[in-house]
Amino acid sequence: WHLLSSPVSGQNFQSEFVSNPPSTNEDFYLWDESTNYWINSKFGSVAPFTFNPVFGSTFIVGKGYLVSYSSNITKQFSGVLNVADVPCSLTYTAPPGRQGWNLLGNPYACGLTWGAWATGNENVNELAKIMLSKDGSYDDISNGEIIPALNGFFVKTAAATSITIPQTSSDHGGTWYKSAAEIKKISLIAHDIDGKMSQRSHVSINPEATIGFDMKYDGEFLPLYAPEFYSNAGEVKLSTNSLPAISLETVIPFGFVKNDASNF
Repeated sequence: WHLLSSPVSGQNFQSEFVSNPPSTNEDFYLWDESTNYWINSKFGSVAPFTFNPVFGSTFIVGKGYLVSYSSNITKQFSGVLNVADVPCSLTYTAPPGRQGWNLLGNPYACGLTWGAWATGNENVNELAKIMLSKDGSYDDISNGEIIPALNGFFVKTAAATSITIPQTSSDHGGTWYKSAAEIKKISLIAHDIDGKMSQRSHVSINPEATIGFDMKYDGEFLPLYAPEFYSNAGEVKLSTNSLPAISLETVIPFGFVKNDASNF
C-alpha cells in the first residue's frame, strides 16, 4: 500500500494507474473525510467493473490517493510539472468517528518541507501523517521534516478551513523524513516479529503543550496493519504525546493491541 500524489497536472487515472476496465489485481482509492471511508475506484460488486465516476478523470493536484498493485510495477507520470502554489480546502465533519482527517499530496517532483505554511493555521494540527509501507503503519512528522515526492500525507483539522502548499517549501536536499531542527522527543517502537511490521509512538517535549489532549500539538493515533501501540491522554489515543516537561514523577500510560501476529 502507498499514499500516492501526482507531481504533474492533468495526469489521467486510466489506463496508467487504473486499468481500463479496472482490474481485480489492483486497488486505487480516494479518502472521504465526511464518512471516514475509502472509496474504491472499482464501481460494481462483481467483474467486469467500471471506473467510479466520483474520481473524475485526472489526479487532483495536491490530493493524495491510496494504491496497491499485486506485483512490482513501474508507473509513469506524464505532463507539465507542478511549480505553482497549490491551494487546498480542508473539510471537517463532526464526530462520531475520526472526522477532520484530510488526505493531501505533495504536488512537486521533489521533497516538500512540512511547516508553518500549514501549522500557522490554528485549526490545523502541527503534525502530519505519512504511511510507512514496509512497517504497515502511519508515522507522524513535525515542522521541518520532509514529505517525499509522489507521496500523500494526512492532515488533521478541527474545523473546515484552507491552506496553501507553497512552492517555496519544495526541497531538493537533505535526507527524507529528517529535520534540520532538533526535535526533543522519545520514540518507542512495537515490533511485529512475524509480519515484520512495526508501530512508532512518540513523546515530545513542548513547553506550550499541556498534560491533557492538545489538538494542535498532540498526534491522534491512526491504526493500519501493525500492532496498535499508543499513549493515552484521557480517552484519546495518541501517536505523539506532547508534554510541557518530563520529570522523575511523570507517568505516561500506554496501550497495546495485537494484530494477527503472536510474537512482539
